Amino acid sequence: RPDKGANMNDQSAGRHLRGRSGVDEPSEASTEARYLSILDASPDLICRFEPDTTLTFVNRAYADYFDGTFEDLIGRRFLEFVPQEVHDEIRRHLASISPDNPSRSYEHVVCRPDGTQAWQYWTDIGLFDDAGQFVEFQSIGRDVTDIRGLREELENKNRALMARDDELRLVLDSIPSRVWYKDDRNRILRLNEAAARSMGLPREQAEGASTYDLFGPMARKYHDDDLRVIESGKAELGIIERYTPASGEDGWVTTDKIPFVDPTSGQRRLLVVATDITELKKQEAQLQLTNQNLENFASLVSHDLRAPLRHIMVYSDIIRNDFAGGLAGGAVELLEQVGESAKRMQRIIETFLQFARSSPTDVTLADTDLAVAIRDAAAALSLDVEKAGCRLTLPKGPIPVRGDLGLLTQLFQNLFENAIRFTRPDVSPEITVEAENHGGFWTIAVQDNGIGVEPDKQDVIFDLFARGKPVRTEDDGGCGSGMGLALCRRIAVLHGGSIRVDPEPAFGSRFLLSLEESRDAAA
Repeated sequence: RPDKGANMNDQSAGRHLRGRSGVDEPSEASTEARYLSILDASPDLICRFEPDTTLTFVNRAYADYFDGTFEDLIGRRFLEFVPQEVHDEIRRHLASISPDNPSRSYEHVVCRPDGTQAWQYWTDIGLFDDAGQFVEFQSIGRDVTDIRGLREELENKNRALMARDDELRLVLDSIPSRVWYKDDRNRILRLNEAAARSMGLPREQAEGASTYDLFGPMARKYHDDDLRVIESGKAELGIIERYTPASGEDGWVTTDKIPFVDPTSGQRRLLVVATDITELKKQEAQLQLTNQNLENFASLVSHDLRAPLRHIMVYSDIIRNDFAGGLAGGAVELLEQVGESAKRMQRIIETFLQFARSSPTDVTLADTDLAVAIRDAAAALSLDVEKAGCRLTLPKGPIPVRGDLGLLTQLFQNLFENAIRFTRPDVSPEITVEAENHGGFWTIAVQDNGIGVEPDKQDVIFDLFARGKPVRTEDDGGCGSGMGLALCRRIAVLHGGSIRVDPEPAFGSRFLLSLEESRDAAA
């Protein structure tokens, strides 16, 4: 076949461009040659073909694309270059071209001479004579294989992006807290279902809206707070505030506001996470009322019970001291019991007042050496320890915790008093205090060799007025107030810790106190 590098203009005179009818006049040959040279310079594939797809003209780009020459291609059907499975589809496409709709575009696969397939985008034009009779088709094609590949890659990425977006939406909607993020112009860009419900709006309506439209009179405050966080670039966490949407229900929330920069646009954004604490605020109000009532009751107890007890103790002492000679046998002993009972009642009232008046507002936690509190508690009971012949073993090193020294001293004093009081017959009391650090928390064990705590009492001895095994003791004539361990638990809770009984001690009782390590020690 002729060399493809031959001068195309020399071959142009033999190619048909105007159709099969008519004879080229010599005067037209040069014009047609120039026109053909223009077509040959085009990078697009240009051809003409008859209704049965027989080629009547091809330009150089077309011939080069199919690795042929003009003589090779003219007279062949272009369907030879198309896979068999799309022939019928192409015929239907060509049949849809008419005088009223003379131009149609179509994209289909072609077969290259090297056996590979490529995608071509064709614009097919029907040529009709003056009478409206069909003459032939003229087509302009362009290889879109790379474009199609890029298009498919883009579509795949879009599908992956949509899948990630759906996944993100699912994750956000599964969060019970209200989550949204907004721009610095106060416009909500995205929010989850919980946030939309709290605003009383469909999510589609809330996204893109200004918070001035969503939160009414409170919107100005919210916006000022948001701008402060955005401009500072520092997150603000745990903000407790009223939540007042224009629609939906009012309430209380604890809010985290976190600024960030959109990595694509570089614009400033704000992530807001709000957790509903309305029920907690209601419980807090009820608790405050209860504490106030308890405080009022404690004041009543202090005033109305202490005075009569003092009178009982004073009058019983007067009678016992001034009239002892005239009293019948046993009367002095009875008066002594009256006085001791009054003293015990006074101690019960004092313990109750300590319990009633201890609250989170009275506690200031600071870095404290718990070993000091333990030693202070032991020193306060030194006379009782000596009288009982008690052996007390205390930790030697420092125990840095977050706490209130006075309350912690009271806690250990109560534990030591219980250990001394509830002893076994003919056994000298022994108390051992040990401390271990476990991942930011100290565990302090107070072990005694006393009567222990019965298994069915271990869950209730920390309740107010609850008691373990009743044991009469020499100093109080009874079994204690039932409030000492309740006060211990209240103090532990006020410190963010806990106290419990070891369910299986080797002997006696073993109380386990857990307290947070001090910040300086943790650092």
